[in-house]
Amino acid sequence: MAKRFWKNTSGNITVMLALGIVPLLLATGAAMDFGHATYVRSLLQGAADAAALSAGTSKDKSKAALQSTVEQYMAANNVKDAVKSITSIRHVLDKNKGTLTVVVEGKLETTFMAIAGITEIDVSGRAQVNIGSQALEIALVLDNTGSMSGAKIANLKTAAKNLVNILEQESSSYADIKIGVVPFAEYVNVGASFASASWLDTSGLGGATWGGCVGSRPSPRDIQVGAGGSDYPAITGVPCNVQLLPLTDNLSSVRSKIDAMVATGWTYIPTGMLWGWNVLDSADPYTQGRTKAQLKAVHGRKVMVVMTDGENTISPSYPLHDQFVPAVSNQTLKDLCGKVKGDGIEIYTVSFMVPTVVIKDILTDCATTSGQYFDADNSTELNAAFTQIARELAAVRLTQ
Repeated sequence: MAKRFWKNTSGNITVMLALGIVPLLLATGAAMDFGHATYVRSLLQGAADAAALSAGTSKDKSKAALQSTVEQYMAANNVKDAVKSITSIRHVLDKNKGTLTVVVEGKLETTFMAIAGITEIDVSGRAQVNIGSQALEIALVLDNTGSMSGAKIANLKTAAKNLVNILEQESSSYADIKIGVVPFAEYVNVGASFASASWLDTSGLGGATWGGCVGSRPSPRDIQVGAGGSDYPAITGVPCNVQLLPLTDNLSSVRSKIDAMVATGWTYIPTGMLWGWNVLDSADPYTQGRTKAQLKAVHGRKVMVVMTDGENTISPSYPLHDQFVPAVSNQTLKDLCGKVKGDGIEIYTVSFMVPTVVIKDILTDCATTSGQYFDADNSTELNAAFTQIARELAAVRLTQ
């Protein structure tokens, strides 16, 4: 009988199925638990993203205020209901790098894996936003020529002040923002206070009172930044717009300078661009800008916004700009664009109701990227261009 028992195999399949179904169920159950964990991680990630973006745009960057904002967004996204327990909700603000990081961590209770003694799975979400540069230096190089008279200059003032307002409202509370304004036509007014400056050439004044207007240095110095000699020519007897404003963190004075702009004169864009470059540079004639090393240390940016409503109409005779060879001026502008970008300055360009493609093409190439050129055909598009530039400069964006 014992022999017959051991030879009887009629129940082997049942036994094998019984033995094999346990790991099969565990594997299936584990897949379901891990699938659920993936879903919960996506919920935590979404909550971390929302919390980081909100905290990053908050004007109150105190530790308590940021933590409160982060926890409010976690609660609004019901993260505690999605897990067994939350072990950590925290943020890290790195002012040197200009980043804000939000982390949420928790434990998820398993269902099937508990059979094998694994009762919890770690889940987390992590988001990092770029909250803007520690330092932002901007030169607004704005066309104030006669063709900008009437509604056009009014529209420019509105758009430019809107840019300033957005940067003031949306920048992080600790960011160092400085803005300069360079109104230009065929000349730029640097300010009569520089009458005795070592870099100014007053030999052509003939005893006349100087009002702050400067012409072009001899080529190729007319596309070079900085002083480096007494060869910035002081000139009189030519139309010269309101005095430029060097970099300042007093944004009220920036708005006042924009309001003071008037439309007069002919178009010579290189003069505006050169003095925008001088405003951003750290050396004489203006020294409010940071050096490259200083800017790098605080993860800063230098930006020039160049706006015009037309192509170059006159060209230089040195030091005056009283010739009519636009091709010469256009080439000078192209050369300047390359020099400015080569100096590490970002360039945004805006054409406003420009009728010809020549200057549009130059401005497109002049911009640091094609997306940093704007072609505005009316006041609404002009305002939209300046608004987009401001939002890009003050952008809080997810980086991780």
